[in-house]
Amino acid sequence: SALARLQARTGRSLTNRLHLPIPADGIGRAVAIACDGTRTVDQIIDQMVAEAKAGALTVQVDGRPVTDDQQLRNILSSQVQGSLASIARGGFFAP
Repeated sequence: SALARLQARTGRSLTNRLHLPIPADGIGRAVAIACDGTRTVDQIIDQMVAEAKAGALTVQVDGRPVTDDQQLRNILSSQVQGSLASIARGGFFAP
């Protein structure tokens, strides 16, 4: 929803369709912002990779930033899929 995307930009929790606050991490918030109905999952992953490369999103392994494109894509693909599943379970998508 537009409200959840706004909250993702400004806070640490999102309000679902049942009006319950659900905590969201940085990747979860970024994915929620991207879920506006105009992007495929692959396009959301591409956007997250671009944000990581631009420094707007931090991806680390063992405390070190990841800069390799393929490693970023692999990590973010898994995280985006997990975030989408969590968002769906949280009641953010309309049936």
